[in-house]
Amino acid sequence: MKSPNDWEADIQGKHYTTKNSILLAQGDGRDRRKHETIDRNISLYRSPEGEFFKVTLSKSQSDRNKLEILEPVEALKLFGSLTERYVDLEDAFPNIEKTNSE
Repeated sequence: MKSPNDWEADIQGKHYTTKNSILLAQGDGRDRRKHETIDRNISLYRSPEGEFFKVTLSKSQSDRNKLEILEPVEALKLFGSLTERYVDLEDAFPNIEKTNSE
């Protein structure tokens, strides 16, 4: 399986690469369908320009490896679901507004 450190893609006229992006979080992304386990590794990144993307690597022949652009809301939701976080929420999403529940 290709390492997430080696991924790059040109999508919608922009170049995305894991080499100079910040790895925010990772998880195994296990999916159980019909008693079948499909193992995945999902890595969430933020580019130097502040754009979010994920790299999904799969051990299954039927599931393809891919790099996908994420909207900030999608990235925030994914960040919350991944088990290994490498940065704090505030550092991962520096442009989100904090809400005060007082």
